[in-house]
Amino acid sequence: KGKRKGAKKINNKIASNLRIILETLQPNWPDFLPSYEVVQTSTNDYFLLMDHYEKEEYIRLDKLIESSDSSDLTKVIELLINIEKRIDECRISHGDISPTNIMVHKDTFDFKLLDLNTLYVQGCFPHDESGHKGMYGQDGLPCIPSIYAHKFPLRSLRLSMELMKSMIDHGQAKKGIDCFSPSADEEYILESGKLRDYFFDYDGKRLDEHTDELKSKFPDVDENTIRKQLSSLSITEIYNLDSWGY
Repeated sequence: KGKRKGAKKINNKIASNLRIILETLQPNWPDFLPSYEVVQTSTNDYFLLMDHYEKEEYIRLDKLIESSDSSDLTKVIELLINIEKRIDECRISHGDISPTNIMVHKDTFDFKLLDLNTLYVQGCFPHDESGHKGMYGQDGLPCIPSIYAHKFPLRSLRLSMELMKSMIDHGQAKKGIDCFSPSADEEYILESGKLRDYFFDYDGKRLDEHTDELKSKFPDVDENTIRKQLSSLSITEIYNLDSWGY
């Protein structure tokens, strides 16, 4: 309590991964990752001790989205782009990306990733996280390699923010909470089945179909924006196939 740490019991596989990450990322620790330590007790139980963030300084992303107007959602979209960029730069991934696992500083808009169970760098055991409905698809997308696991949920959330912003801009809502509640409804605006189908749309035949469907639901949103965001969710855009030698 004196150090304001949060404690969470973890299994030995997660403990091994977190120790690998500590060794790999030092001395250049990413500023968006909370500092932590892994503790093993005399009974061979493992605990993760992680920095605690005060509510006076930070707000959870889902709560920020719910209270946001159009201009604030523009900042959220920019934040999501920056999160993907920073994660890629550090060559790490996070298998449980959701608005409830991202803390945002109220003044600087700096972000912190929480729930480090599925944090990943090369050399870790692949994580078992199957994802959230509406982000990975109803049954999860286990074929996403761990190093890419953050991309699909961040991009699908960006698309939801674009659609939400359009609703507010055209008088259909005033705040994010009027559109949907990301803390209570992880389906978001898009149905999980549609996202899952689109990810496996290898030949791109469903791009027009999904674009038309979203355009009919949100007639005021820019069609090129919808198409661009949907294109970013395809399997060939998620994977960096060039780095695999294909």
